[in-house]
Amino acid sequence: MLWRCAAIHWHSQLASIPCRCYTCWQCAIATVRSVCMRACMDPTAYQLASLNLWHARLSAVLLACQGQVVGCGVQSIQQQCTTAAESALVVKKLIKLGLTVVGQGSIQPCNYPTLGNNIRNPALGSRLAGGGTSGAVAAIASRRADLAVSSDYLGSLRLPAACMGLYAYVGTPNCLGAFDSKNYVSMPSNSQQDATTHQAAADGTASSSNETAGSDGTAPEMDSDTPSISRTPRSNNIESVGMAAAELPVLCRVAACLGLPGAANLRHEVTQIVVAEDMFQQCDPDMSPGVLVVKRAVLSWAGQEQAGSVQLLDFLAANTHSWKRLAATAGIADSAGSLEKQPSSVVLGALKHAAKLLYHAELADRYSAVAAAASAEELGLEVAAALQSGATTDEQQLALASSVAHETQDVLRTAVKKDVVVVMPITPSAPPRLDASSEQMQSWLDRTHAFAALTALGGCPSVVLPVGTLPDGAPLSLALFGQARTDQRLLAVADRLVPHIQAEFAKLQQQHQQQERQAGAKPGANGNPNEKGS
Repeated sequence: MLWRCAAIHWHSQLASIPCRCYTCWQCAIATVRSVCMRACMDPTAYQLASLNLWHARLSAVLLACQGQVVGCGVQSIQQQCTTAAESALVVKKLIKLGLTVVGQGSIQPCNYPTLGNNIRNPALGSRLAGGGTSGAVAAIASRRADLAVSSDYLGSLRLPAACMGLYAYVGTPNCLGAFDSKNYVSMPSNSQQDATTHQAAADGTASSSNETAGSDGTAPEMDSDTPSISRTPRSNNIESVGMAAAELPVLCRVAACLGLPGAANLRHEVTQIVVAEDMFQQCDPDMSPGVLVVKRAVLSWAGQEQAGSVQLLDFLAANTHSWKRLAATAGIADSAGSLEKQPSSVVLGALKHAAKLLYHAELADRYSAVAAAASAEELGLEVAAALQSGATTDEQQLALASSVAHETQDVLRTAVKKDVVVVMPITPSAPPRLDASSEQMQSWLDRTHAFAALTALGGCPSVVLPVGTLPDGAPLSLALFGQARTDQRLLAVADRLVPHIQAEFAKLQQQHQQQERQAGAKPGANGNPNEKGS
C-alpha cells in the first residue's frame, strides 16, 4: 500500500533556486500521522516563506491539518475517519510563519515506537528503519523532505531518526502546544457511536471504553468477563511534539522562529557537559566508537573543567523511592538482575515500566475504538498487546507510575541546572540488521524504550545527534538532554558540538585506516614483505 509522506523542501530565497514539487513521490508501507511541510527560508529576515502544496494518494495524519483526513495508521478504518475542522496548534504556528502543509507521512499503527521492519531504511537497506513516525523521517533521509513534525513519547520520532542518521528534537511538554485529542485522530465510529465520539473529540477527552470484539479475531483478544475500567480523564497528554531534519541548523532556525523557551545565545556563558556513563554501560560494544567520539568532542569544545561524567541511574536510584515499589510489584528485579548487584539495570527497567504503564493507558483511552474495530494482525502483536494492557491496568499501578514520573521530574529539575547538558544513549547500538534474531531485535527495542523513558518521565527536552557510521554504513546516534524549558539552549549546544563531533569522527576513521594499512603491510613469518602477518 502507498501512503503519502510529509515533506518540506528547504532552499534559500537569496539563491533564487526554483522549488521542485515531488508530486509523484509516495512513502511506502506503514501508516500515517506526522506532518511535513515544504518551505523556503530567507536567512536575512529569519522568516519562513511558503511554497506550493502537493498531494499524494492517501492522507491520514495524527497532527491535524485543516481539511485533511485524520487517521491513526490503520488502513481498514481509514475511510471511517473524518476530516479535521482545524489544524493542530503547532501546525497553525508554522503556517503563520509562512510554511505550507504539503503532505502527511506514514506511521506505524497508533504511532507506536516499533522496530519498523515493514519499511525500508533509506540510510541503509540492510538495517531496521525504526518504527513510529517512519514515513516522514524516511522522506527526510531520502532528501525529499526537510522537516517533519510529530509527537514522541517512547521514541516514536527519535527512534527512526536515530536509525536513519538524522537529527531530531523533542521539546519540553507543551512548549510546542498541548498534544490533546483535538490535535490527533478523529476516532472511527459506527452509526450508534458517532455522536458520542465526535462530542468526545470536540471536548478533548478520550473514550475509556474497553469494548472488545467477538471470537472472530478481529481485535486483540480480551477476556469477555473482564470489567471495563473507568479512569479519571487526564488533563495533560503525556506525549510531546517534536521535529526531525537532515540538518541541525534547520531545527535551530525553526525553534527560533517559533519562540521556543531557552536562550540560544551561548556567548559569555559556561556550559557543562556530562556523560551518563552508567547508561552507556547498558549499550552494545559497537556503540563504543560513538561514545569515544562524543567524549573527545566534548573535551575539545568545553575543555577539561567543563566536561565530566555522572552515574545518572545510580543517582536516580539513591534520590527517588517509588521505582523500588514499582520494581517489586512488577518483578523487575528478578528479570533485570539483583537490586544490590545491578541497581542501574533495575532502576532503568523500572523507569521503562512506569513510562509504558502511563503510555499504554493513554493509548487505550485514546484508541479504544481502534482496538475494537481493527484486527490484531493490522495493529501488530506489540501494539495490540499495548492497547490491551493499557485497558486492563489498575489505578493503583497507574498512580505508582505517576509517582515515579513526578519524582523523576523533581530530581532532574534540581540536579540538571540550566547550564548543564547530559549526554546519553538513544539506542543501545546501530539499528539491527534485518536478519538479526527476534531476541536480538527485542532486546535492542526494550533498551531503546528504556532510554527514551528517562527524558519522557522527566519532562526534559532532548536532541538526537548522529555521530558517525560503522564500516558498513550503519548510523550511530546519541542524545543530549537538558533542564525543562531550555529548548533553544539545548539546540544551540548541540549545534556548537556537531562540528567537533564530525572532526573527531574523521580523526578516528583516519586512525583506523592507518592501523589497517600497517597491519596489511606487516611482513609474514617468512620475511616476505608482500605476505600479511598471521
